Amino acid sequence: GSSLLIIVTCVALSLLLTSWLGRVMGVKERLATLIAVGCGICGATAIVAAAPALEADEDEVCYSIAVITIFGVLAIFLYPIIGGLLALTDNQFGTWAGIAVHETAQVVAAGFAFSDAAGKIATVVKLTRTTMLAPLVLFLAARHARRSAATGKKVDVKSMIPWFIGGFLALALLRSLGDVAVAGTALAGTWASLKSAVSYAAKLLIVTAMAGVGLSCSVDVFRTAGFKPLLIGLAASVLMGAASLAMIMLAGI
Repeated sequence: GSSLLIIVTCVALSLLLTSWLGRVMGVKERLATLIAVGCGICGATAIVAAAPALEADEDEVCYSIAVITIFGVLAIFLYPIIGGLLALTDNQFGTWAGIAVHETAQVVAAGFAFSDAAGKIATVVKLTRTTMLAPLVLFLAARHARRSAATGKKVDVKSMIPWFIGGFLALALLRSLGDVAVAGTALAGTWASLKSAVSYAAKLLIVTAMAGVGLSCSVDVFRTAGFKPLLIGLAASVLMGAASLAMIMLAGI
Protein backbone atom coordinates (compact mmCIF):
# COMPACT_ATOMS: atom_id res chain seq x y z
CA GLY A 1 0.00 0.00 0.00
CA SER A 2 2.78 2.43 0.88
CA SER A 3 4.65 1.56 -2.30
CA LEU A 4 1.57 2.19 -4.43
CA LEU A 5 1.08 5.63 -2.89
CA ILE A 6 4.73 6.49 -3.53
CA ILE A 7 4.48 5.25 -7.13
CA VAL A 8 1.46 7.44 -7.88
CA THR A 9 3.06 10.46 -6.22
CA CYS A 10 6.37 10.07 -8.06
CA VAL A 11 4.72 9.56 -11.45
CA ALA A 12 2.64 12.70 -10.90
CA LEU A 13 5.74 14.68 -9.83
CA SER A 14 7.66 13.46 -12.87
CA LEU A 15 4.90 14.53 -15.27
CA LEU A 16 4.40 17.91 -13.63
CA LEU A 17 8.09 18.79 -13.32
CA THR A 18 8.98 17.68 -16.84
CA SER A 19 6.07 19.59 -18.36
CA TRP A 20 7.04 22.71 -16.41
CA LEU A 21 10.71 22.44 -17.39
CA GLY A 22 9.70 21.93 -21.00
CA ARG A 23 7.78 25.20 -21.00
CA VAL A 24 10.55 27.09 -19.20
CA MET A 25 13.29 25.78 -21.50
CA GLY A 26 11.29 26.11 -24.70
CA VAL A 27 11.14 22.38 -25.48
CA LYS A 28 8.19 21.07 -27.49
CA GLU A 29 5.43 19.90 -25.20
CA ARG A 30 5.08 16.55 -26.98
CA LEU A 31 8.78 15.77 -26.56
CA ALA A 32 8.76 16.81 -22.89
CA THR A 33 5.66 14.70 -22.27
CA LEU A 34 7.20 11.63 -23.90
CA ILE A 35 10.30 11.99 -21.70
CA ALA A 36 8.07 12.36 -18.64
CA VAL A 37 6.05 9.26 -19.53
CA GLY A 38 9.19 7.24 -20.17
CA CYS A 39 10.77 8.32 -16.90
CA GLY A 40 7.62 7.99 -14.83
CA ILE A 41 6.16 4.72 -16.13
CA CYS A 42 8.24 2.21 -18.06
CA GLY A 43 10.81 3.69 -20.41
CA ALA A 44 10.74 3.06 -24.15
CA THR A 45 7.60 0.93 -24.00
CA ALA A 46 5.62 3.80 -22.47
CA ILE A 47 7.04 6.26 -24.99
CA VAL A 48 6.08 4.13 -27.98
CA ALA A 49 2.62 3.54 -26.48
CA ALA A 50 2.00 7.23 -25.78
CA ALA A 51 3.34 8.56 -29.09
CA PRO A 52 0.16 7.92 -31.16
CA ALA A 53 -2.00 9.51 -28.48
CA LEU A 54 0.09 12.70 -28.78
CA GLU A 55 0.55 12.48 -32.56
CA ALA A 56 4.30 12.61 -31.93
CA ASP A 57 6.67 12.25 -34.87
CA GLU A 58 9.50 9.72 -35.21
CA ASP A 59 12.22 12.20 -34.24
CA GLU A 60 10.48 13.02 -30.95
CA VAL A 61 10.04 9.32 -30.18
CA CYS A 62 13.67 8.52 -30.99
CA TYR A 63 15.08 11.38 -28.92
CA SER A 64 12.96 10.59 -25.86
CA ILE A 65 13.86 6.89 -26.02
CA ALA A 66 17.56 7.77 -26.22
CA VAL A 67 17.27 10.07 -23.19
CA ILE A 68 15.48 7.46 -21.09
CA THR A 69 17.91 4.71 -22.13
CA ILE A 70 20.98 6.75 -21.20
CA PHE A 71 19.85 7.53 -17.67
CA GLY A 72 18.31 4.11 -17.14
CA VAL A 73 21.60 2.38 -17.96
CA LEU A 74 23.46 4.72 -15.61
CA ALA A 75 21.00 3.80 -12.86
CA ILE A 76 21.88 0.10 -13.22
CA PHE A 77 25.42 0.86 -12.07
CA LEU A 78 24.83 3.77 -9.69
CA TYR A 79 21.80 2.60 -7.70
CA PRO A 80 23.40 -0.53 -6.17
CA ILE A 81 26.42 1.58 -5.17
CA ILE A 82 24.25 4.26 -3.59
CA GLY A 83 22.12 1.60 -1.89
CA GLY A 84 25.23 0.04 -0.38
CA LEU A 85 26.59 3.37 0.82
CA LEU A 86 23.26 4.21 2.47
CA ALA A 87 23.01 0.70 3.97
CA LEU A 88 19.52 0.18 2.54
CA THR A 89 17.69 -3.04 3.34
CA ASP A 90 16.64 -5.41 0.56
CA ASN A 91 13.07 -4.21 0.94
CA GLN A 92 14.05 -0.54 0.76
CA PHE A 93 16.35 -0.96 -2.21
CA GLY A 94 13.95 -3.20 -4.13
CA THR A 95 11.12 -0.72 -3.65
CA TRP A 96 13.39 2.18 -4.62
CA ALA A 97 14.66 0.52 -7.80
CA GLY A 98 11.16 -0.56 -8.78
CA ILE A 99 9.84 2.99 -8.45
CA ALA A 100 12.73 5.09 -9.74
CA VAL A 101 14.55 3.13 -12.49
CA HIS A 102 12.97 3.50 -15.93
CA GLU A 103 12.87 0.26 -17.96
CA THR A 104 11.68 -3.07 -16.54
CA ALA A 105 14.88 -4.79 -17.68
CA GLN A 106 16.93 -2.04 -16.03
CA VAL A 107 14.96 -2.43 -12.81
CA VAL A 108 15.59 -6.17 -12.77
CA ALA A 109 19.30 -5.67 -13.45
CA ALA A 110 19.73 -3.05 -10.71
CA GLY A 111 17.64 -5.00 -8.19
CA PHE A 112 19.45 -8.31 -8.58
CA ALA A 113 22.81 -6.53 -8.62
CA PHE A 114 21.99 -5.53 -5.04
CA SER A 115 20.60 -8.92 -3.90
CA ASP A 116 18.22 -11.68 -4.98
CA ALA A 117 15.60 -10.54 -2.48
CA ALA A 118 15.84 -6.93 -3.65
CA GLY A 119 15.55 -8.06 -7.26
CA LYS A 120 12.30 -9.91 -6.61
CA ILE A 121 10.81 -6.96 -4.73
CA ALA A 122 11.94 -4.51 -7.44
CA THR A 123 10.28 -6.62 -10.13
CA VAL A 124 6.91 -6.70 -8.36
CA VAL A 125 6.98 -2.97 -7.61
CA LYS A 126 7.95 -2.18 -11.20
CA LEU A 127 5.15 -4.28 -12.67
CA THR A 128 2.70 -2.49 -10.37
CA ARG A 129 4.02 0.82 -11.66
CA THR A 130 3.67 -0.36 -15.27
CA THR A 131 -0.08 -0.91 -14.85
CA MET A 132 -0.44 2.88 -14.75
CA LEU A 133 0.47 3.03 -18.45
CA ALA A 134 -3.03 2.24 -19.73
CA PRO A 135 -4.96 4.95 -17.85
CA LEU A 136 -2.20 7.50 -18.46
CA VAL A 137 -2.20 6.97 -22.23
CA LEU A 138 -5.99 7.28 -22.31
CA PHE A 139 -5.74 10.53 -20.35
CA LEU A 140 -3.07 11.94 -22.69
CA ALA A 141 -5.12 11.01 -25.76
CA ALA A 142 -8.25 12.68 -24.39
CA ARG A 143 -6.34 15.83 -23.39
CA HIS A 144 -4.60 16.12 -26.75
CA ALA A 145 -7.87 15.63 -28.64
CA ARG A 146 -9.57 18.30 -26.53
CA ARG A 147 -6.77 20.80 -27.06
CA SER A 148 -6.62 20.13 -30.79
CA ALA A 149 -10.38 20.59 -31.13
CA ALA A 150 -10.22 23.85 -29.18
CA THR A 151 -7.71 25.30 -31.66
CA GLY A 152 -9.82 24.26 -34.62
CA LYS A 153 -7.39 21.57 -35.72
CA LYS A 154 -8.93 18.56 -37.39
CA VAL A 155 -8.50 15.59 -35.10
CA ASP A 156 -8.12 12.04 -36.40
CA VAL A 157 -9.55 10.36 -33.31
CA LYS A 158 -9.08 6.83 -34.63
CA SER A 159 -5.33 7.31 -35.01
CA MET A 160 -5.03 8.72 -31.49
CA ILE A 161 -6.98 6.05 -29.63
CA PRO A 162 -4.54 3.58 -28.05
CA TRP A 163 -6.36 0.47 -29.28
CA PHE A 164 -3.68 -1.81 -27.84
CA ILE A 165 -4.94 -0.99 -24.34
CA GLY A 166 -8.10 -3.01 -24.99
CA GLY A 167 -5.99 -6.02 -25.89
CA PHE A 168 -3.75 -5.40 -22.89
CA LEU A 169 -6.68 -5.37 -20.47
CA ALA A 170 -8.33 -8.38 -22.13
CA LEU A 171 -5.17 -10.48 -21.93
CA ALA A 172 -4.49 -9.38 -18.35
CA LEU A 173 -8.01 -10.51 -17.43
CA LEU A 174 -7.56 -13.79 -19.31
CA ARG A 175 -4.28 -14.43 -17.53
CA SER A 176 -5.79 -13.71 -14.12
CA LEU A 177 -8.89 -15.85 -14.68
CA GLY A 178 -6.78 -18.65 -16.16
CA ASP A 179 -4.47 -18.75 -13.16
CA VAL A 180 -7.46 -19.15 -10.85
CA ALA A 181 -9.30 -21.65 -13.06
CA VAL A 182 -6.45 -24.12 -13.56
CA ALA A 183 -4.91 -23.92 -10.11
CA GLY A 184 -4.57 -27.43 -8.69
CA THR A 185 -5.97 -29.10 -11.83
CA ALA A 186 -4.42 -31.32 -14.50
CA LEU A 187 -4.35 -28.33 -16.86
CA ALA A 188 -1.91 -26.39 -14.67
CA GLY A 189 1.12 -27.68 -16.57
CA THR A 190 -0.37 -26.91 -19.98
CA TRP A 191 -1.37 -23.42 -18.82
CA ALA A 192 2.16 -22.77 -17.56
CA SER A 193 3.62 -23.86 -20.91
CA LEU A 194 1.21 -21.59 -22.77
CA LYS A 195 2.14 -18.62 -20.58
CA SER A 196 5.83 -19.30 -21.18
CA ALA A 197 5.34 -19.44 -24.96
CA VAL A 198 3.30 -16.23 -25.03
CA SER A 199 5.87 -14.49 -22.83
CA TYR A 200 8.66 -15.50 -25.20
CA ALA A 201 6.66 -14.29 -28.21
CA ALA A 202 6.04 -10.98 -26.44
CA LYS A 203 9.78 -10.48 -25.95
CA LEU A 204 10.41 -11.08 -29.65
CA LEU A 205 7.68 -8.65 -30.62
CA ILE A 206 8.85 -5.86 -28.32
CA VAL A 207 12.44 -6.29 -29.52
CA THR A 208 11.18 -6.06 -33.11
CA ALA A 209 9.23 -2.90 -32.28
CA MET A 210 12.22 -1.28 -30.56
CA ALA A 211 14.49 -2.24 -33.47
CA GLY A 212 12.01 -0.62 -35.85
CA VAL A 213 12.09 2.59 -33.84
CA GLY A 214 15.89 2.51 -33.70
CA LEU A 215 16.27 1.96 -37.45
CA SER A 216 14.12 5.00 -38.12
CA CYS A 217 16.32 7.24 -35.95
CA SER A 218 19.27 9.38 -36.96
CA VAL A 219 21.90 11.32 -35.01
CA ASP A 220 20.56 14.40 -36.77
CA VAL A 221 17.70 14.25 -34.26
CA PHE A 222 20.07 15.31 -31.47
CA ARG A 223 21.58 18.15 -33.46
CA THR A 224 18.13 19.46 -34.30
CA ALA A 225 16.57 19.20 -30.83
CA GLY A 226 19.70 20.21 -28.90
CA PHE A 227 20.63 19.29 -25.36
CA LYS A 228 17.71 20.85 -23.50
CA PRO A 229 15.54 17.70 -23.64
CA LEU A 230 18.53 15.74 -22.33
CA LEU A 231 18.73 18.08 -19.33
CA ILE A 232 15.01 17.64 -18.75
CA GLY A 233 15.49 13.86 -18.73
CA LEU A 234 18.31 14.24 -16.21
CA ALA A 235 16.17 16.41 -13.95
CA ALA A 236 13.25 13.98 -14.12
CA SER A 237 15.51 11.01 -13.37
CA VAL A 238 17.11 12.71 -10.38
CA LEU A 239 13.71 13.79 -9.08
CA MET A 240 12.29 10.27 -9.32
CA GLY A 241 15.31 8.86 -7.53
CA ALA A 242 15.52 11.43 -4.75
CA ALA A 243 11.79 11.83 -4.11
CA SER A 244 11.05 8.11 -4.06
CA LEU A 245 13.97 7.33 -1.74
CA ALA A 246 12.95 10.10 0.66
CA MET A 247 9.35 8.85 0.78
CA ILE A 248 10.48 5.26 1.25
CA MET A 249 12.57 6.27 4.27
CA LEU A 250 9.77 8.41 5.72
CA ALA A 251 7.22 5.62 5.23
CA GLY A 252 9.45 3.18 7.11
CA ILE A 253 9.40 0.60 4.32
